[in-house]
Amino acid sequence: MKSNAGLWIFMEFDLYGSAGSVQGGRKLAFEFKYSSAPKATRSMQAALESLGIDQVTIVCPGQDTYPPAERIRVTNLARLAKERLG
Repeated sequence: MKSNAGLWIFMEFDLYGSAGSVQGGRKLAFEFKYSSAPKATRSMQAALESLGIDQVTIVCPGQDTYPPAERIRVTNLARLAKERLG
């Protein structure tokens, strides 16, 4: 993807899409990490702006849920499933 400044920005997500009517049409991205305490990256920040993503969720084996940056959060798979599936 090329940015407004003419620079190429490369970003990768493990899962990306629109949640449709379930989340009000929000664009969501998910990144799965093996680290127990992952951090937000510059490419995630760039994707939020360039792709108009509403939220990035980093899924990891850790127990904590926390926001490493605005519109980015870290959580584990069990908690994510409980939130999404009830």
